Amino acid sequence: MEHEKIFTRGLMRKENKVALFFIILGIVLFIISLLVFKKVYDDDLGWGYIVRREASKVFFRYFFKLKYYYGYIIILGVISCVAGIVISVTTKNCAITVTNIAVHGKTRGKAVNIPLNQISAVRTCSFSGVSIAAIGGVHNFYGVINQREVIETLAALLTNPQRFGTPSENQVQPNDARKSDTEKLKQLKDLFDSGAITQAEFDAKKKQILGL
Repeated sequence: MEHEKIFTRGLMRKENKVALFFIILGIVLFIISLLVFKKVYDDDLGWGYIVRREASKVFFRYFFKLKYYYGYIIILGVISCVAGIVISVTTKNCAITVTNIAVHGKTRGKAVNIPLNQISAVRTCSFSGVSIAAIGGVHNFYGVINQREVIETLAALLTNPQRFGTPSENQVQPNDARKSDTEKLKQLKDLFDSGAITQAEFDAKKKQILGL
């Protein structure tokens, strides 16, 4: 059995700054809404009146009245916090390791192992991510500090596997037929379109596949 060799590991961000921004924004909007509420009733009725008449009841009674627009500020704050939490959960605890046999990693809290011969394209994605299209779907690994290094290494392995000692298709999939030239060209075009390989590399590999 071919020995598995690690070529690169993703250096992962511990926190997503975008997620943190939305969460902080939501908290700030909530505080502003309370200050607006206090200001409105200080001017109209006096804060002492609000306390005596139970501030919470007054707060919700005029929650959606345009004159007392603190309610809308709170809604924006909640949306901002929820968006921040969703982004944080989605992008947190990702990991990616590229070997001469497969891509191993973790995304959305699940461990994934993607054989190289099942990968059709690799490209960048949002939040400094690496997006890998393979049989079974697309896997996004977020928060990769060395994003470009991971993509370029993976692209090199896909376009010229023998150079790096990557097992051939027959070794990895002895019961499967070799990929057709059309499939190889499609994979090569996807790599070129994503910017993972240069025009010169694309042309050279295309000639190799076509036997020119």
